[in-house]
Formats: sequence, C-alpha cells, structure tokens
Amino acid sequence: MTEEIDRLTKSGFYDSTVLTDQVFDMFSNEKVDTPWVIETVTHSYRKRLVEQASWPVTTDFDRLASVFDLLNSNSIIALHNAGNTRDEGLDDANDIHKELKIKNILCRGFCCYDTQDVDGAIDGNFLYLTFGDFDENNKRCIQIGNEINATLQRCGFKTKWDRTCDTRIRIEPFVWQKRFGNKNCTYDHAKELLSHNKSS
Repeated sequence: MTEEIDRLTKSGFYDSTVLTDQVFDMFSNEKVDTPWVIETVTHSYRKRLVEQASWPVTTDFDRLASVFDLLNSNSIIALHNAGNTRDEGLDDANDIHKELKIKNILCRGFCCYDTQDVDGAIDGNFLYLTFGDFDENNKRCIQIGNEINATLQRCGFKTKWDRTCDTRIRIEPFVWQKRFGNKNCTYDHAKELLSHNKSS
C-alpha cells in the first residue's frame, strides 16, 4: 500500500484529501488501518511538497501542458491522465469529440496518456503518447501524429516515433515533475480551448 500511495502522490494530480479517498477506493475490499492511511498520505504529500521547491521553474510537465494547450487550440483533443488504460483514454477523447461536434466545434484528432503511462514516466524517465483521428483513417492519423511530434520537438522535447499509426510517440527523456494543482490540465480546460475551433 505504501508504494501505491507514493505513486499517486508523485503523479501530482491529487491533493491529500483526494489521495486518501483514492487509496480507500483501491483497497475497498481489504481491511485497512484508517489512521495509518491518513498519516502515510499526509507524510507523502508533505514530502513531495518539499521536493517541489527544488524543481526547475519550468518542468517537463509544464512544457507538456503548453504543448497540449497548443494542440487543443488547433483542434486536436489533448488530455492529461486520461483514464487508467489506453482504451479508457480513447473513450474519453471520443466522448469529448461527440459532445463538441454537437456544438459545431471542430476536432481533427486526439492525443492523450493514461495513468499507466504516468507510472512509466515516474519509473522510467519517458512518456508515451497515444494519438489518432476519429475515423480510423490511416493517412489522417499519420498527419495528426506528425503534427503532434513536430509540436513536441518545437517545444524542446526529443521524441521517438516510426511515423506509423501502430506506434505511440515516445518522449525521452521525460522527468515527471508535476506540481500539485490541475488548473492547466483538466478536461474542462481542454474543452475551453477546443471550443474556439468552430467548424466552417
């Protein structure tokens, strides 16, 4: 359980209250020591806050958030921490696509990473991005991938990708340093940026 608390804390997506709730949800079928969980979460959260004070002013995550803002502003749905699996992330992107399409808002494709990808970034110093279009059109999918890849590189990231739709884009190196707070990485934030892209 300590490892799960440490991982959730390092992800940076949850404050101490939400962290505690997440742990209880994860181990809902087991008997847990409630005071121990609360104490351990509090300690882990405070420790991470101290670590954050020594981080660069602009971290890799901050630069990624800027990339995702650019993508959303250019009609590519870009979602942070999108579900627990790749399929859940794709479902979330599709749901947003359908929601915005009703409002006559253009969405040309998507880009996202899930919680398993976050774990990989925390442990392995790299981050995978899933991408594609909404019609499973190979040509358009590759165009979306090229646009995402080029945007990442313009923002200073090194990437690995074979320029096919069968392979995800890998950012390496990627140091996972996300400060607590989600103002710049919520689904609502993405939808707000996407909403400026009205279909003609």
